[in-house]
Amino acid sequence: MRHNITGWCLVFTFGIYYARHRRQKLSVIVSVSILALLLFVPCQLDAIAWQVTPLCAVVIVILTSIILAKIRYVGMAFVWIGKLSPFVFVTHPLVRSVIIDKYGYEIPTLPVILEYVAVTFIVAVVYRIVWRLFNRIPLERLGLLLIKRNSGKNVGKGDGSQG
Repeated sequence: MRHNITGWCLVFTFGIYYARHRRQKLSVIVSVSILALLLFVPCQLDAIAWQVTPLCAVVIVILTSIILAKIRYVGMAFVWIGKLSPFVFVTHPLVRSVIIDKYGYEIPTLPVILEYVAVTFIVAVVYRIVWRLFNRIPLERLGLLLIKRNSGKNVGKGDGSQG
C-alpha cells in the first residue's frame, strides 16, 4: 500500500457522498469551499493534518468546476472532456511510457508535461474515432463474432445468457 492511502480514502469517501447527494444548498457549497480554502495550506504544514489536504484540493476543484460549468462554452468543454475521459484513461499509460522512453526519468518540465497532455488527448481522440467507426460495422452479419453483442435482453436476470 502507498504511504498516502489514508488521504485518498477520504477523497474516495467524499466522491461517494457527492455522487449520492449532488444537490446541496448554496450555503453548504459556500461554507464547504471556504473551509477547504482555509484548511488547504495549514494542513500541508503538519504530518497528521496533511491527510486532509487531498480532500481540500478535491473539494476546491469540484466546487470551482461547478461554478465554471455554468459558463456556456466551459460547460460544453467539460462535457466533451467527460466523454473523452474513458479513452484518456486507456491511452495515457501508452503515452506515458513513450514519453518516459523519450526523456527518461528526469524532473518533468513544463514543455514535457504539455507534450504529454497534448499527445494523450490526440491519441484519445483518434482512439475514440476508431472505436465509434468500429461499433458501426455490422460484425454479426459478416459472421466475424462468435458471441453476439448484448442487445439488452436478459440483462439482470442472472441466467448467464447472452441475449
